Formats: sequence, structure tokens, C-alpha cells
Amino acid sequence: MDLRIPSAESHTVRVINCHQNVPGVLKHVNKVLSEFNIEKQICDSRGGVAYLMADLVVEKESDLKRIYDNIIAMPENIVTRVLY
Repeated sequence: MDLRIPSAESHTVRVINCHQNVPGVLKHVNKVLSEFNIEKQICDSRGGVAYLMADLVVEKESDLKRIYDNIIAMPENIVTRVLY
């Protein structure tokens, strides 16, 4: 498994989201991410907490802000980071 952080030149960003493990959260997150090419996505959970990591191709900085703002607006959000 390649765990390197994607190069900024490739327009690939990594979205990391920790959220409450309740039904419907992944559906909401995937709706936010659905307009972008998802190169890799990993999800896991333990008890009441779940984790999602997705590598996306994002061309514009304004799209990064929109992705971040939409995910952190979820009431189930615990913490979200975007790495690029």
C-alpha cells in the first residue's frame, strides 16, 4: 500500500474525516465528494466513531473550501482535515 502524501502538482488531495458512526453519514460525505474523481477511499469504524480517508482530484482551491465546509457542517462531524 502506498502511503505517500499525494503531490500538490497532481491536484490530488487527501480528505480525512472522523465522525460519529451513525447511519447516513457516509452517504452525505460521498454526495459531497461525488463530483470529483475519487482515486482511493478507505472507511473503518470502532464503536461510536468512524473514519474516512479519500484521495480526490481537485483542480480549484475554491472546491477544496467547499468540500471542507460541507463536511464540517455535518452535525456528526468530529474532525476533518484536507491535506494537499
